[in-house]
Amino acid sequence: MATAWPSRNSFDMQSSSTIFWDTVPVSLRESGQKEVAEKQLTFRVLLGQRNDGTRMPVLWAYIFNDLDSQFLQALEVSEDDFQTLKAEQGILVDFQNFSGKMTDLLMQCIASKDESTPSSEQSCAFAARIHISS
Repeated sequence: MATAWPSRNSFDMQSSSTIFWDTVPVSLRESGQKEVAEKQLTFRVLLGQRNDGTRMPVLWAYIFNDLDSQFLQALEVSEDDFQTLKAEQGILVDFQNFSGKMTDLLMQCIASKDESTPSSEQSCAFAARIHISS
């Protein structure tokens, strides 16, 4: 499911819209590494349609590091692909609500970065974590 930037043949730029584009604090662990690196990564999430005749709704998520041009993670999820992702990851929402919920969680991660350490048990901090396997 992970792909590079969509090609002009598969991506209808006219129908796409960016629904999230911001820097998010992330705990990043690479395969074989014990240490976790704290990074500020840029997330861009787009909704659009494939330009392959099917006009299938697609979500694209790109994660990149403005300080490291070698770092790019990309995910393309069509409505059909989402059913597999939903089963594998235990996702509780449908495709139509997935992008909004993902955006909400990313915004919570940004907000949690600005909060001090929770002082009560009722506080809840959100953290983005990425594990990269080779």
